[in-house]
Amino acid sequence: MAGTVFVNIFSLMMGAKVSLSALLLSIPKYDYRYLRIGRRVIVDEGSVISGHFADGVTITFGPLRLESNSVLGAQAYAHCGDHIEKSGILSPLSKMLSGSIKRDEIWNGIPAWKTRTAWAHNHQECEDSTPKMQIISKQSRKKSRPSSPWGRGGSCFQQPGSVSATS
Repeated sequence: MAGTVFVNIFSLMMGAKVSLSALLLSIPKYDYRYLRIGRRVIVDEGSVISGHFADGVTITFGPLRLESNSVLGAQAYAHCGDHIEKSGILSPLSKMLSGSIKRDEIWNGIPAWKTRTAWAHNHQECEDSTPKMQIISKQSRKKSRPSSPWGRGGSCFQQPGSVSATS
């Protein structure tokens, strides 16, 4: 059942606020009313998401929020009071003690610490860094027969000039 929309529906029925587009490869077992899971979130296999935290004889309850596009890696642990903002990542085999992962950050380790910032906030930066491809018409392909970037004869695609990944 893990990894299907039925986990999301079951969690909704139990009181969690879970998007149907979230991928839950680990099934929540308790504290449903404290779970807030956004769109396109990935909770990987073996992860523990819990709305409570036990410290000796004291049990604390509170919300666990995973915002859209965030990832909780395999065997990772997040509990009440933790907040993973949009596109934040808690790496596999990591544990948050308490607090929040800011937008586009990657955290890992036990206890988890910020490793780096994941993505560029501005989509223009991403578009400028990708090499541009252009389509060559059949006539010009017959005349010039450019070599394929994969090393197999002719291709419909050719990289113009010397486009670098940093331009």
